[in-house]
Order: sequence, then C-alpha cells, then structure tokens
Amino acid sequence: MPVPLSNNAVAGARDGSGAYCYYSFTGIDSTLVRSGIRLNAYKHDGTSWTSLPPVPDTLGKIAAAASTVGNKIYVIGGYHVLAGGAERSSDRVHVFDPQTESWLADGAAIPVPIDDHVQAVYRDSLIYVVTGWSNTTNVPNVQIYNPALDQWEAGTPVPDDNQFKAFGASGAIVGDTLYYAGGARLGFDFPIAGYLRKGVIDPSDPTQIAWSVAEDSNAALYRAAASVDLGCPQADNPLPNVFWFGGSAVTYNYNGVAYNGSGPVAPLQDFWVQSELEGAGGDGIRLYDGFPPDDLPALMDLRGMIKLPDPQDHYVLLGGMSEGRNVDGRGYLLGAFIVGLPDVQAGALDIRPTVTRGPVQIRPESIVAMAPAELSVVDIHGRVVLRQQVSPPANIDLSGQQPGIYHVVLARDGQRWQGRVVVVR
Repeated sequence: MPVPLSNNAVAGARDGSGAYCYYSFTGIDSTLVRSGIRLNAYKHDGTSWTSLPPVPDTLGKIAAAASTVGNKIYVIGGYHVLAGGAERSSDRVHVFDPQTESWLADGAAIPVPIDDHVQAVYRDSLIYVVTGWSNTTNVPNVQIYNPALDQWEAGTPVPDDNQFKAFGASGAIVGDTLYYAGGARLGFDFPIAGYLRKGVIDPSDPTQIAWSVAEDSNAALYRAAASVDLGCPQADNPLPNVFWFGGSAVTYNYNGVAYNGSGPVAPLQDFWVQSELEGAGGDGIRLYDGFPPDDLPALMDLRGMIKLPDPQDHYVLLGGMSEGRNVDGRGYLLGAFIVGLPDVQAGALDIRPTVTRGPVQIRPESIVAMAPAELSVVDIHGRVVLRQQVSPPANIDLSGQQPGIYHVVLARDGQRWQGRVVVVR
C-alpha cells in the first residue's frame, strides 16, 4: 500500500472503467501512535495503487467498516483518539462513488455512534451494524441502514449480556442468517469472547431477528477478517457458510499491546469455518484443514475481507498487523488457483490442456486406442455429464460444464483409458 495501514476498512466495487477494484479507507500507520491514525483512501485495480480523496472527516479514525451496496461504498462508524487520549465513537456514514472516485454527501447519522462493530450486507440492500463499542461500553444495538432510503431502523437487539455484546467481533450474513464470532467482552482487561452467535433474519420483516449463541473456543477471535464462502461441490463445504481468517486470541489496544499487560499480541495464521451448514454437528467453528499457505503470514487488526465477484471464491486482504506489531501494508489475493495436474501415466489418456475454459484434445498414448470408442466425461460425484462416440485423437468442448475436476474415460471392447481435466471460468 502507498502508506502501510492497519485497522483499515476495506470493500470492493467497480470503478468507472468497469474493473473490479479493492478499496481501503482510514486506519493507523506503522507508528501505531495516535498521530498515525489516518483518513487515507486508496484503490487497487489489480495492477497498481491509486490515492483517492481522503475520507471527509475532521480527524483520523480506526475501527470503521465498509460495505458496498448498489456499487456505492458506505464507510460506517469507527472512533477518533483525541489529543488527551480519550476515544470518541463516530456516527458518520461516508458515501464513496467508485465511478467518479469522489465522496458524496454523508448518509443519515448512525442513531447510536459505534466502532469495532460487526457489519454485514443483507440481500444486497440493507447494511446491518451489530453490537460494538459506543463511547463508554459495549452495546446490544442492531442498527440497520437502508441506503436506498437513507434511513436507519432498529433491529431486534442482541441479548444485553456479555455472551452477545462485544467489540472487535467479526462475521457475515449467509442467506437469512447472520453469524458473528469473538470480540472483546466487558470485564477486567476486556477478556476475549469465545462465542459464535447466530441471528436468523425474518425476510418478511428484516428488523426481526431471532438470536442464539454457542460457546466455542475456536470462536475466540479478536479483529479477525470474515467473509462468505459460497460453497464448492468438489469439497467438504458444499453449502454456503461463513469463514474467518487471522485475528488474535488476546484483546489489545490500537497499538497492538494487550489490554491484560502481557505486551505485544501475536496474530493468528489460521482459517476457521462455521460448521452448522456443513452438517458437522450443529453450531460451531472448526479449523479449515490445509490452510493457510506458507506465504500468507499471520495477520490481525483486520476490518474486513473483500469477496471477488467470481465463481472460484477468491478474496482480498488489505493491510493489517503481522508478528511483532509490524504494519507492512501488503495486500493478499486468496483462493484456489489450479495451475495443472500431474503428468499422465503410461497407458492413460493424454489430455491437452489439463486446465481449460472449454476445448481440450483427447489423445491416447497407446496406438491400440486410436480407433472409434465411447468417450465419457464424469464429474467428481460420479455423474456422467457427457457421453459420445469419438475417433481419437478427438476434440471435445467442456465449456458447458461447471468449474471443477473431471475424469475423462475412453472405453472400447472392455478396455479403458482415462485421464483428468480441470474446467475453470
């Protein structure tokens, strides 16, 4: 990033050229002191950074959150650190237009000023602002902003207790359900909250929410990044769910030093996934096996994760704090990038290319197979998605298939030759 930042609000939107870009607003720089709290705004278009007009406020702030609705970005809440050290929660709703790269007039003020809150978008139309810190305490408020009407409504508040009320929690909405995990509870040194909360939204009246909670040590995450995983039919998470990355297991002030006096806080390097929708035994969070990759550092002090508009579920992290309270201002593109498959074995099919958007050539390695035969393409669930007679070498088109791994089988007179191919978009 042009200026390394942590605790910065992030969102994605399309700019005036139609490109999907990543945006960062506010945050604290590598000094980790009051004077390093900024109003900076930046855009990354996938290639380079652009500095944007700063967030139109009077004093730098952190712990805001950003959401995109109707390709406008709404930067909500956050807090200022005043000259004497006092902290003041913000009631501002800043509206950024990515098409013109300009700030519009502020939206209606938040009824209860808020920071370090959970912020999530419902059905691409409403922004939910859930619990968080308001000047002197954690609050149970659920504040719902309608950008189309520039109006706030009160949702069913979370229960007024330390299981639900938190600052620095994170979550997202899947379907009609909002999940949020962790955060800091009220109490001596602001202990971590090891709870996964669930709010079921009534689609006929989105202000009505049925709240429940499950105690879970894996949910003890402070300032982690959260997003929605749309599910993958080839993996163990076939239905949409919420997942989290990073954060910390110890609560801390904006300088990365623990509230409990233990010193600098260590960030986490794990992914977690909400398990209820996976049939994994009810509400809870489990570690996401196989993650993270070695080149993704442990990160904390995150205020969002950008979900890219592609079917492969790719995400972007911007900023944050790594080991040793290091604010290095990096961006990370996360996702499963399939670059090829193992070399074919003797007697198998030679499929070129092994990663395709549609067309492939099937060529048996054995001359015996160079005769008319039945070709079948089978998906990962064992379903035949294409069957036809071919005379190898043959070209086939898989552009009508969903992204994923497919087995290609050539059969004739009881003999079989097979290989694999990956379809991408």
